[in-house]
Amino acid sequence: MALNAPDAYGPFWISATLVFCLASCSNIASWLDHTGDPTLWSYDFSRVATAMTIVGLYLLGLPVVLWGVGKYWAVPLPLSFLICLYGYSLTVFLPVMFICTAPADAVDWVAMLISMAWSCYFLLINVWGYAAEYLSKEKLLPFLSFIGYVGFDLGLCSSYYSILGLRICCG
Repeated sequence: MALNAPDAYGPFWISATLVFCLASCSNIASWLDHTGDPTLWSYDFSRVATAMTIVGLYLLGLPVVLWGVGKYWAVPLPLSFLICLYGYSLTVFLPVMFICTAPADAVDWVAMLISMAWSCYFLLINVWGYAAEYLSKEKLLPFLSFIGYVGFDLGLCSSYYSILGLRICCG
């Protein structure tokens, strides 16, 4: 990742595509749950707004929190770099949304856990080298643990979209 010249184009379009995929695949999964009977199923447009909220909070909220933690520990992480980094970490979820339309919950869980692990790995590996220059070993582990925990936790929570009105994975 280019620290000095982060690319905002990719994360924007990745996020927009993910919102579309979340809403579409959620409706497809809902339709499959109703065995395709049009009298029992109807399209739910509110899933687009819910998907936008989830992706927007992940794309903008987490980098702001991480930037604040970096400011607290005197690690000059540029906010634009973090937004770019978190945006690109969403790429792995694009194919997974299509896999999660399958009615088999075991497939959903495996696909979601692999994508969460890959996304966390991407975030940790990209922040590790930069943060290691500014933090002592005593602070580096909690800092990177925070990044990994938040990424994994959000990914795991995204497995329960049915709570938020979206049925994508693991439900």
